[in-house]
Amino acid sequence: MEYRIGMDLGGTNIAAGLVAGGELLVRRSVPTRAAEGEHAVIARMVSLVRELSAECGAGPGGVASLGVGTPGAVEPDSGRVLFCNNLGWRDVALRERLGEATGLPVAVGNDADCAALGEALFGGERRSDMALLTIGTGVGLGVVRDGTLVTGMRGAAGEFGHTTLIAGGELCSCGRRGCLERYAAFPALIRAAQRAADGGDIPLARLRDEGCLNGREIFALARGGSERAAALVSSFIGHIGDGVVNLVNLLDPGCVVIGGGIAPEGEYVLAPIREKLSREAYLGQRLPPVVMAALGGDAGILGAAALTPRQ
Repeated sequence: MEYRIGMDLGGTNIAAGLVAGGELLVRRSVPTRAAEGEHAVIARMVSLVRELSAECGAGPGGVASLGVGTPGAVEPDSGRVLFCNNLGWRDVALRERLGEATGLPVAVGNDADCAALGEALFGGERRSDMALLTIGTGVGLGVVRDGTLVTGMRGAAGEFGHTTLIAGGELCSCGRRGCLERYAAFPALIRAAQRAADGGDIPLARLRDEGCLNGREIFALARGGSERAAALVSSFIGHIGDGVVNLVNLLDPGCVVIGGGIAPEGEYVLAPIREKLSREAYLGQRLPPVVMAALGGDAGILGAAALTPRQ
């Protein structure tokens, strides 16, 4: 049996798993801690590779390859991360450094592309035409047409999070203003909740004081009847819906798949997005289905493991 390691490098966590035959055998996750710098992050990635190899009995030489999905723009031939605002990286030779540290053949791709590939190959319905929108620390997009990833001439297609949602809006970490990512990624929801907590909202202030002001807990408050949390979540989902409308108008995909950290919220997120799409999309009622990723947060790991290292 051929073992591969797939790794999903996120702005908040690094998730990795040992994969064989398209099946995720073991999964591990550690905090990214991007503020500590690229050397510390890469060291954690290497530790994960060694841990997975050792714990699963693969041993030295027992793993065929390492595939990594990273946010930002990736140069396909070299595996360099050209720019990633969420990690604060610019021109990082990720493939080379991981290869030297692990001794494995390494492939590096964009994280949303990897998630789309994983969903297309292993997501049950084997979707050959879809757009996968990932919502987490950032906003990413992977597009599959006729069973093939659409990566663009320079491998940077799909930076949908850095298209303009609100002209002249809030400053994004990429340096532009009004980006979709500034409004439709979890940090936007957390910032809004922080302002509400500071303004005296008791349930949100309790989360803040307990150090639990995160997307999952804010959604739980909204589901549990907190009017303020529900209003914040509704606005947040509305911005995601705006992005989906633009995406459908632009690409007319066979299916829109929502993935990333938001996937566990299911129909609570999907229903208002579908409603907005039916109301605002140019196609009227000839609309693609909008579904959650069948693989949830594992799509990126499985897709990364399926990448083929370049010689």
